[in-house]
Amino acid sequence: YNRDGTFTEPDEVAFGFTFNGPGPHTGTVTVPSNALVGNTMMRVVAEHYGTASGVTPCGTYSYGETEDYMIMIAPKISQDAGVEKILTPGLVAPNATAPLSVQVRNFGSDSITSVDVSYILNGGTPVTVTHSTQIDTLGFAIVNLGNISLNYGNNTLCVYTTLAGDVNAFNDQKCINVFREATVNAPYTDDFETSNLWFNDTITTQWEMGAPGGSTISSAHSGTNAWVTRLDTNYLPQSFSGGDFLITPRIVVTGYDSVYLKFWHQMNLDASNDIGILQVAI
Repeated sequence: YNRDGTFTEPDEVAFGFTFNGPGPHTGTVTVPSNALVGNTMMRVVAEHYGTASGVTPCGTYSYGETEDYMIMIAPKISQDAGVEKILTPGLVAPNATAPLSVQVRNFGSDSITSVDVSYILNGGTPVTVTHSTQIDTLGFAIVNLGNISLNYGNNTLCVYTTLAGDVNAFNDQKCINVFREATVNAPYTDDFETSNLWFNDTITTQWEMGAPGGSTISSAHSGTNAWVTRLDTNYLPQSFSGGDFLITPRIVVTGYDSVYLKFWHQMNLDASNDIGILQVAI
């Protein structure tokens, strides 16, 4: 941030984490208030194996990549509000109704006395709440936007701010996908042709639903669609440190003396390293 051409100073590490499998991978970088305004260099280093704390800006590695980018640190403007976090709901919601709350940050140099916070759920009509409690510069406020109604399966939720005089749109909006868990009654069958009540772990996963087009798994057992770890090519190794998860709906079996589970599961694995497992929670 001081533009002295040195990357090795400890206080200039802006972000670091350990990732497993393909991206995109995202994070938040907080620019210090005393950062010099103007063009500056950002170095991104990714190493195969090891830990985030062991990565150095000018080190060596057997497998990985180092890339440099020229970025612009813009001067602070007087009016600048943005949605910093969506606090609730989380990535998975068990119920049809969920409270929506967000953290709004004042990135500007002037206090904010009133800001509109809006959300759009599944491409619908925007819903707006006006927050009228003062937010000091660099401070934040928790804004409650009421309850939202979620569909079964995946829901797209975007929340954004509108503030008079705010010409910086880059930090206005946050979007997440919220999956509402489905509950079904036995007997239950699904060949994924008309619904999507199953979900992947939504964090880091290779599970995809659609028509298989790989060289080995090239078709579904029935119908057109199936859940596959990458529909048209081989899965990547080390995709997640514990596995890529695919989760069924909750199945209610009340009133049955006994039930059985029947499914078709085709696996084409690296016999030396990989496995496929089934877990049942009761």
